[in-house]
Amino acid sequence: MMSSTPCPRLRKARGLVFVILSVCLLCMVFPPTKIPDNIFSLSPLRKEHANNTQHVPAKEEAESKQHWVKAPDHFLVEEADFCDRHPDLQIIGYIHSSIIAVKKRNMTRMTWANKNLLKEHNINMAVVFFVGRAKNQEEERIVQEESRLHGDLVQGDFKDEKLLSDKALAAMVWISRHCSRVPWTLQADGDVLVDPFLLGAKITEIQTMGVVDHFYCHIFKNTQVAREGEWRVAPEDFSKKVYPTYCSGSMWFVPTPVVPRLLEASRTVDHMWRNDLYLTGLVAEEAGVGHTHVRFNSHWKFYGISDDDMDKKLVWTDSNFDREYWWRKIVLHQMLKMEEPWKDDPNANPVLPRRIEDVPFGQPPSIPTKFLIEEADFCTEERNPHLRMIGVVISRISGTRKRSTTRHTWANSDLSRKYGIRMAVVFIVGRAKNKKEERILKKESLRYHDMVQGDFEDVYDLLTYKTLAALVWVHRHCSHVRWTFKADDDLLLNDFMFDKKINDIETLGIGDKFYGSIHKKAEVLRDGKWGVPPEEFREDYYPPYCQGCFWFIPTALVPRLLATAQITNFNRNEDVYVTGLVAMNAGIGHTSLRYKPSWENEGKVKKDDFDSVLVWEVLDESRRNDWPKLVQFYLDKKRKERKN
Repeated sequence: MMSSTPCPRLRKARGLVFVILSVCLLCMVFPPTKIPDNIFSLSPLRKEHANNTQHVPAKEEAESKQHWVKAPDHFLVEEADFCDRHPDLQIIGYIHSSIIAVKKRNMTRMTWANKNLLKEHNINMAVVFFVGRAKNQEEERIVQEESRLHGDLVQGDFKDEKLLSDKALAAMVWISRHCSRVPWTLQADGDVLVDPFLLGAKITEIQTMGVVDHFYCHIFKNTQVAREGEWRVAPEDFSKKVYPTYCSGSMWFVPTPVVPRLLEASRTVDHMWRNDLYLTGLVAEEAGVGHTHVRFNSHWKFYGISDDDMDKKLVWTDSNFDREYWWRKIVLHQMLKMEEPWKDDPNANPVLPRRIEDVPFGQPPSIPTKFLIEEADFCTEERNPHLRMIGVVISRISGTRKRSTTRHTWANSDLSRKYGIRMAVVFIVGRAKNKKEERILKKESLRYHDMVQGDFEDVYDLLTYKTLAALVWVHRHCSHVRWTFKADDDLLLNDFMFDKKINDIETLGIGDKFYGSIHKKAEVLRDGKWGVPPEEFREDYYPPYCQGCFWFIPTALVPRLLATAQITNFNRNEDVYVTGLVAMNAGIGHTSLRYKPSWENEGKVKKDDFDSVLVWEVLDESRRNDWPKLVQFYLDKKRKERKN
């Protein structure tokens, strides 16, 4: 027997049909009002703006909706742990970049955003690069490769085009989400050069005086709106004739707690493609964020750069200068201001390579600072009074005969003093390889007190470290001596001509120069004794450098060389490295000694050359036999001059 009561499913179906019929009837009587798709995400001001545009024609309505841009908050590559990977950050910087701008990013990484150098100088800053969606497979490959190598590329889910305001908002979202604990946020263009040393000093000054919720930047006030040209803005995008106060987009920084306020204000501000004007002007005005002009004696420089700008300019925006070259100048300037670690901490010797295979190519060498035998009082008035020239002879412990010949010929300190040359010489060697070498070294050191032993391996391919150690020793103990020279232990130096040459230079004026036999545009050898692989030095030709057997410089240049070596990649050819690559980076030139110099390995010392040749590279026998003849020649010459 069937029940007269309908089943529950049937009752529900009937109810649904009744609701549908009722809605349809109401729609026929009362047509619905169009509701914006994103009404639930709009602030009251945006709702008002939306209501005002309900009856705009379709094309104009689409253009108007471009202003209602939500801050991009989805990232294809996010690097969410970036600020966690950089503990104790004080500044998080971001740079607008396009995916294809690989060279600009690499230059920034190598210069003012160099994480290793920033860490070394206790500048707690790290930088990320913001890009948009890739346009093709090649751009996808670039993003993947840079992300893997550097871990500093953030890719937002927006078009990578001229609408930089999207990138600015995406950066604000990313920083608010992942770096809110970092006190300062910095933005910079991809082709500027920033002085992070000066930036750190400025932020310290601000924190001392009191941080305010302002943009710190170069300010533009009462700027007329451009309606034509590269920076034109259409009236429908901005109807006023004058912009509000805003920052130069080249660089600005702001307290990070301000970032959420900027994001909130961006929800009520019409969008504009010019990110500097949009974020630091329109959005800042809406958020109640002011501006502090960073004066620094006009530390923003838009065109050109010079040595006089060091320690005075915070940022350079001219894309036409060599950022790498001028970055070296900035670092060098700072290093020379600081106390040199190799002078104050003689025991802080870094771990040095034991063989050429252990050298980290593509990086600056460590500076050897520790000596096993130091002869620290060698240049004192008690040991060697009134010195004008200090010489460092590169030697090996086993080269006893060569040192003996050198001591009894041109490096004879008694003879030098006798003829008023005021020169003294030390021999620099490395670690002993066995008991025999230890005995040799101990015996010579006790007898002559002219042996300086560095704490490094005495390997030919590592001569660069020996020469750097020699410069450290000179700087530490002989900085008051006017001239420094380096010599090999198998040459014969014409002391008398050397002294005369020094007199001539001092009379004409001492320059920041290396003096020696100069090689210009020397081809880089890839094989043999002096061969250098491409991973060590990519260029085909070396910069100008001195023949390694003998050169001299004003001692005042030594700290510049040591400082610059800390930012100059290693090269196994010590003459190329010190007198070529480091000299170039330090801004030190070269003067060729035009005394008809002879650099022959087995040349003959002729009497006719005594008054024209400065250096001979000859065998020990020739050095011992010809030295007395050279001395006699100059004694006779002086007698003749006195008679006349």
